[in-house]
Amino acid sequence: MESDKTMIVGENSGGYVGYGEISSVPTPAFKFELGCTITRYNHQRKYEADGIPPAIYLNNEKDWIEQALELLEEN
Repeated sequence: MESDKTMIVGENSGGYVGYGEISSVPTPAFKFELGCTITRYNHQRKYEADGIPPAIYLNNEKDWIEQALELLEEN
């Protein structure tokens, strides 16, 4: 998103960018593993609920690759 060489297109991402690192802890009694997320970057928390919005939303009624190629030709 911050690079001039990048154009994000499509739809919002899954909304889990800020929690990119997951640690697991095994429990001794029942052999379960507990997953724990770690937030390293506070500025990415704003994407947790809705994900990263693209610069250009693509239409789901048309092939995304075709749309992306059209955008590349325009720029």
